[in-house]
Amino acid sequence: MKEQKTTKRLLSILLCLVLMIGMLPTMALAEEWGKVPSGSKTDTFEYADRILDVLIVKHVRQNGTEAPPAETFEFEVEDTAKGEKHPLSYYGIGVEDLKLSTNGVNDVEKTLRFRVPTKKDYTPYHWDAVTKSGTDTVAWYSKTFLLKEKNDGKPGWNYSTADYALTFWYDIEHNSMDLRLHQPGNDVYYPTAEFTNTYSSTSYELPFTKTVKQGGNTAPGKETFALEIFDVGVSSMEAHAKDLYTATVTTKGAGTYDGKLIISGPADQVEALLCEGFYVREKDRGADHWTYDDAVWHIKPQYEQTSGQTVVNVPLAPTNTPLEATVMNYQLAIYPTTKMKGANGIYYEDSETAVEKMTFTNTYTYDADKAKSLLTDAGVTPGDITLRTTDNAQVVAMGTQAQQDLEALGFKVELVSDKSPATYAAIDQADDSWDILIAPGDPSCFGGDTDLLLNWWFGDNVWMKTRCAWNTSDEWKKLNGLMNDALGTSGADQQDLWNQCFDILAENVVLYPLLQVVTPTASWRENANPDGVKVSDNFKGIGTTGVHLVGVTTVKA
Repeated sequence: MKEQKTTKRLLSILLCLVLMIGMLPTMALAEEWGKVPSGSKTDTFEYADRILDVLIVKHVRQNGTEAPPAETFEFEVEDTAKGEKHPLSYYGIGVEDLKLSTNGVNDVEKTLRFRVPTKKDYTPYHWDAVTKSGTDTVAWYSKTFLLKEKNDGKPGWNYSTADYALTFWYDIEHNSMDLRLHQPGNDVYYPTAEFTNTYSSTSYELPFTKTVKQGGNTAPGKETFALEIFDVGVSSMEAHAKDLYTATVTTKGAGTYDGKLIISGPADQVEALLCEGFYVREKDRGADHWTYDDAVWHIKPQYEQTSGQTVVNVPLAPTNTPLEATVMNYQLAIYPTTKMKGANGIYYEDSETAVEKMTFTNTYTYDADKAKSLLTDAGVTPGDITLRTTDNAQVVAMGTQAQQDLEALGFKVELVSDKSPATYAAIDQADDSWDILIAPGDPSCFGGDTDLLLNWWFGDNVWMKTRCAWNTSDEWKKLNGLMNDALGTSGADQQDLWNQCFDILAENVVLYPLLQVVTPTASWRENANPDGVKVSDNFKGIGTTGVHLVGVTTVKA
């Protein structure tokens, strides 16, 4: 019995030894994992980095009609040292990701984790040495940074301007390290660093209907139509309105299409655009064979502000729904208008009743059969045509459209585009190597003088001698005689002679203008423009292109 007990005791001792031996490597590894190498000796170790945490709370708020989208914000830890600034690594400090992601209105927390080497002397890491009062004995080491949000300009966001002092504080006597979050410059401490970001994007939708009709014998193809805002109640927003809205609809064939005028942007800018209303019309893009609607709609805000509540007082489009009462919201009413003419020019008079949507009608008038019959009446038989253009992008696009239209009528069109010198050199050969030329030309930049404009194209020059070869005709001779006579007259007599010139050109169409250029002139003599600029009383236009430098002389270097 005694021998059996002894055997059991020996087995228990052996089992304990085995367990202890089995634990030794694990304990050794755990101890080594808690250390990092230091110095040149491989058998010298110090304890691993200290981990210090700071809790950040991000408050996301909404201050517009649009909910905040998912977003990622980044923070900065800025050196407070005087003079040259250094990154955290210069002070031996590491940090994990300084980014925080949010999704909608919410409060989101994130822990920023800093790694600090375990030392007793932080002088090599450029920390500040703090001595005990009245002595030269260093009792503490510290290093302070500023924690703040990085403003990377994401649209619609207002960024927090809060900043916090982060002070790493090492106590030599107690061998302890603290990370203190406090107000910069004083000892008001915080448990968390809180940042508030407000999303201020506002969006409104105004519905419209586009009706496409077929007016000729050819079905309408694919076309894109656009609306534009004009005559904004807050005049300073006129130039900026185009950045705050989109309003296009693409059609394909006859039918009815729904579209939306979407106003979206920073809440303050959208409010400035809406608060006193604006007008909407269709852009006339000048697409071939299309008519454009001249309807004008007045968009007006309808609201009464009572204890933070918005009370709508007219019928409104169903997409315009009231929002939270903490935001100044507008219900937008759509009014048809009637074009009126008064002593001060054109204006628009509103209908008494608001409607649910804007409507626009466009008719595609192209009649291929009519075009073919006109060619037949003129004795023209479709055949091969060489169409030349300069390399101006707008002109090349016109050439492509003309090629397609002519080929639809039975012509075979070769399109040749080249730089202006090469193009004119080719057509000035006065041979049969080309049939049609499309090229830009705008003498109106030199002024609006009728004689200048007529002589530029129809005078005794290369256009009439070789390019059009019209200078030998009786019509050209009569035209130039009338032009010369007009120079010697004035008033109504001169205008009558100019009108006779215009009639000759309209009947012969030697040169066909594809685009009419509007020459704008303006000054802000009485009222400044939106940027506060106005010109002096002695302002006058100049009859030349380019820049007219006043009070400047040329010198040689």
